[in-house]
This record gives sequence, structure tokens and C-alpha cells, in this order.
Amino acid sequence: MMSSPTAVVFDWDSTLADNWGSFTLVMNKTYAAFGMPTRTEADYRAVAARSAREVFPEIFGDQAAHAHEIFYREFTALHLSKLRPMQGAESLLAHLQKAGILLSIVSNKSGEFLRREVEHLLWTDKFHRIVGANDAASDKPSAEPMTLALEGGGVPANKQVWYVGDTALDMQFAHNAGCCAVLVNAERRDLADFDDYPPDMVVDSCDALIDHLRT
Repeated sequence: MMSSPTAVVFDWDSTLADNWGSFTLVMNKTYAAFGMPTRTEADYRAVAARSAREVFPEIFGDQAAHAHEIFYREFTALHLSKLRPMQGAESLLAHLQKAGILLSIVSNKSGEFLRREVEHLLWTDKFHRIVGANDAASDKPSAEPMTLALEGGGVPANKQVWYVGDTALDMQFAHNAGCCAVLVNAERRDLADFDDYPPDMVVDSCDALIDHLRT
């Protein structure tokens, strides 16, 4: 039986917020600038989890810095245009706030853009810390962003801290940080992908996680 959390730390994209429309548009603009074929939103959903500073050198090689410039220029202009909360996310955050549970975010999205998106949804005040890519010395799945997310909150990283995410990398991050790994929006995932870092809990949605907390 899992104990009640002292803190809940969330992934962002596909966990609390959906911004795949903007991401797909911007990535395709970046690929097109290098004469590379564009991809569908489903393609990006299937592979995206690591931060741009890790992935871009693999994709663009010695042109990675230029690709960064193009991507972030376009993303600055477009990333709020299609942003929306995941179903049940706002209710889940309200439930946890009412229970007095410390809330933070750790994402591999650039910290600058992450905090703009949280502010756009008027959620900034809900979180103790909002940690994005490049905010810590290394990004997920390194445990370092979790240390930053909990810093000053009086809560140590342990199994009473839940990390809620939707990818295998998120579960690896939770394991590395010594926290409880909670897989949300699991209906879109093949659970065989999580054999190396199995979740401690699996729920189909934010609404389902609220139901679990209530019971």
C-alpha cells in the first residue's frame, strides 16, 4: 500500500499540459530549414522525452547550435498558441493544494519556456519550484533537477515524494531520485516500455489520480 505523498512533483508536457501542436509545427520548421523531412505529431509524441541540449547534436550534428537558434526563435513566437491543460489537471492541482501537499514541476522543456507556459495557464502560484532543462547542472533522468525542485520545501527526496510523468524517462528519473514513480495517461503507452524502470503506480488520467488520492 502506497503512503500518502508529502510532495508531488510533475512532468509538464502530456502530464499537466498539452502543447504538441506548437511543438510539431516548430520542429517541422526547424527540420525544413535543413532540408530534412517533416514528421507528424504522433511521430514526435512517440520519441520526445529528452532535452534539446541532448537530442539536437544527435539530429543536427555540427549544425546543432544553428538548429537551436531556429527552434527557439520559432518556439518563442508560437509556443503559447496551442497550449491547453490536460483533462483533469486543474482539478488535480486544486485537490493537492487543498491537502497542503508541496507541488513542483520538473520538465526537460527549456526552463524559460516552461515558466511562460505555467504562467499562461495562471498556475505559477500553485508550485514551490518550476524546474526546466538547463536549470540544473544536468537534466532528467539525472536526479539533480529533483534536488532543485524540493530545495527549501522541507521535504527530502524519498518514496513519499511522488513524481508524476508519462514516459519511460520520467519513470527512470523517479527511480534515480529515489522517489515514487507514478505513470499517468497510461492508456497511450505500451507498459513493456517500462520494464527497466517500472512505475509504482499506473493511472489512466489526472482524474483517475484524484480518485486514488480520495480513497
